Amino acid sequence: PAKARATARARLELAPLVAEFRHTKAKRERVDFGDQMASAALLAESVAEVARGERERFATVLLDEYQDTSMAQQRLLVALFGAGHPVMAVGDPFQSIYGWRGASVRNILTFDRDFGDPGPAPIFALGQNNRSGGVILSAANTIAEPLRYSSTVTDVAIGAAIRRRRLAARMQLDKLADKAGVNLKVMS
Repeated sequence: PAKARATARARLELAPLVAEFRHTKAKRERVDFGDQMASAALLAESVAEVARGERERFATVLLDEYQDTSMAQQRLLVALFGAGHPVMAVGDPFQSIYGWRGASVRNILTFDRDFGDPGPAPIFALGQNNRSGGVILSAANTIAEPLRYSSTVTDVAIGAAIRRRRLAARMQLDKLADKAGVNLKVMS
């Protein structure tokens, strides 16, 4: 609770700066990527023909790296392709790394509700990775194991858990690499 209050206070302190930034952009007739996404989402949500046209254009949709989408992108995609359109998302909530630019791991965690119709969409775990060797996969799975079965996973919880485990993960990876005879400094 204390940390949440401190975060809320910090955000309130930034509110005038955000308002000034928005005012300056409007005065200079500028938009940024976030503005574009928010505008596109609003258009798709309010004009049915937009979604209908995109659904006709794309019979099936694949959303890759879905854990790195923002809330505006999620709103846009749900407005365009939610409610029964064939959509598949690929992503890993434990690899969400773009929170600093507005991405929310919540999007992949709620994909089944956002795109399932009439009930939740099925979830399939991909158990094979052909890009990383066994040492890296073993270390990654060891680190992620406690997080995988949490029913209360949130952006904050994942971030905090990852930060707490960063040093332990590096130590575990070093041990596994030593055991396998791999020099991680060469791989870095």
